[in-house]
Amino acid sequence: MYALYCAGMKKLLVFCLVAPLALVTLGANPAIGSLTSHSADAAPVMSTVLFHNVDPTFGVSGAARHELAVVAVGRLPALQAHQDYRLPFVVRNGMSQTMGTLNGYATVWSPGGALVATGSDQGFNPAWLLPGQEGFAFIYLEPRVKVPAGSTVKVSIGGWPLSNLSTFFTDLRVVSAKITGQQVVGVMRNPRPDTVLGPGSVTLYCVSAAGRFLGEPIWNVPMIPSAGLGAGVSASFSVNLRGQSCPTFVVGAWAVDFKDWSN
Repeated sequence: MYALYCAGMKKLLVFCLVAPLALVTLGANPAIGSLTSHSADAAPVMSTVLFHNVDPTFGVSGAARHELAVVAVGRLPALQAHQDYRLPFVVRNGMSQTMGTLNGYATVWSPGGALVATGSDQGFNPAWLLPGQEGFAFIYLEPRVKVPAGSTVKVSIGGWPLSNLSTFFTDLRVVSAKITGQQVVGVMRNPRPDTVLGPGSVTLYCVSAAGRFLGEPIWNVPMIPSAGLGAGVSASFSVNLRGQSCPTFVVGAWAVDFKDWSN
């Protein structure tokens, strides 16, 4: 089964977001317990590891309340062959289980039906979603071929139920962030009981209260000190806006925990 989200945009591409039901292992019975602190049927919420100076509202269809689904997507202009692009999107966990190992994949089709580009996600903020939570990610489209106006983008999303939140990719909690000139500066903290390592990244999503993306996400790598970030230790970060207007935003950060490489 698939949830299909399409939107036509003047002078931009037409989007059809295909969000399959999350891949669930048959017979799985994850022991989430008290970690499931939010109902999938309640109003969507944002993870506390993300910092945001706005509370964006994204459309949620009835189907999206019972699956892992894409509920919003940024606008993609027609691209020349030398251009790359980061296409932001939002995924909502409408499942009754905490979902992780998230992955997204996109195909771009010309008005004539030819496949002109493909792309995949570069990580999710946060790395896992409790029932009812929304997360941010982007599809990276490499500079390979021309993407004509009127093309169609199809994005699929998948994930797996988690019984253990000690995952290899770990979220750092962004405790503060503010705009200073042409930069967003802030502080992130390691919430784990052991040291996490880089490279890691900080990703800034410029988005309005109405849930409209204001441009490409800005991705900064690396952001983790060479010696790693100890348990409970904080570190500062900065993201250059590169001339982009970003009055309201959501920002997330991640690192890796080699003690949990198998998850």
